[in-house]
Amino acid sequence: KDNPLSKKDEIFEYDLDNQPIAGKGYEYSCYSSNIKRLFQNNINPQIKLETTNDSLIIQMASKNLAIGITLDFIAFNANAINIVIKPINGVSNRNTFWVENNYAILTKEQQIFRDFLLKWIDYNRSELFNWDFDTK
Repeated sequence: KDNPLSKKDEIFEYDLDNQPIAGKGYEYSCYSSNIKRLFQNNINPQIKLETTNDSLIIQMASKNLAIGITLDFIAFNANAINIVIKPINGVSNRNTFWVENNYAILTKEQQIFRDFLLKWIDYNRSELFNWDFDTK
């Protein structure tokens, strides 16, 4: 909440220039392309934390030590009063597929992701699908 960027409707990549950020590290599949794109566009964030642990990213943001960059469903599940969630415009989207084994019990994280994904699809249905099959 204390970062001036929290007042914006959305964050653009250029807003991250000289900003402290915490996010997924090189183990994350998008890391190289995202960091490379920032640097190619002369955007140089102050990388304070690279991790595989999303709770550390959220802690850094809640203590105003960095802008936490994480996946939507993780951010929305954070429930921290000191965090304002904003979309980052220009970040590449990735196809996501949900495959579920009917005989497996989902972990808490898997349940949260599935619930988020189903709500997101329902909210964005009109942009994702065209169910008008009328071929008159």
